[in-house]
Amino acid sequence: MLNRLLIALDQRKSRRAQLEFAARLGGETGAGVCVLHVLEFAGRGCAAPLETRVEASPVVEEAVFVLRMAGVGASGLVRTTLRRDVASLIVEESERWSADAVLVGAPHRRGVGRLLSHGVRDQVIRRSSRPVLVAPACALVVMAHAMVEGVPD
Repeated sequence: MLNRLLIALDQRKSRRAQLEFAARLGGETGAGVCVLHVLEFAGRGCAAPLETRVEASPVVEEAVFVLRMAGVGASGLVRTTLRRDVASLIVEESERWSADAVLVGAPHRRGVGRLLSHGVRDQVIRRSSRPVLVAPACALVVMAHAMVEGVPD
């Protein structure tokens, strides 16, 4: 049973599809959702994160708003870490929040990159003791089409 879902949300275009997927999943299961957005430091010599809290906070606030408007209980948080530690932070937050599952966005790699990936999503999948769901990249498109065409779900 899915009661608590952690969404690892980033700035990419896929976040809209990820939120639509989470809204549907939360609506169908009654799961509460925690939206996590990670500010990444590039590493040595980088004094500031690659994105500021001023840029990150609206991302989380919008996500929580979208979920709540869909009738899903949601909260959000922003954390900061080194780029190399993002996956570990996501896994740690899922454990701290006692999430039943973690939701990540769809891959954007092409060609050989898909086969040889060592990105955050893949690291979370390998490190997490919880189920990791990957939101379909086309969730928003499918739902928008259904709304326009009046096609039942």
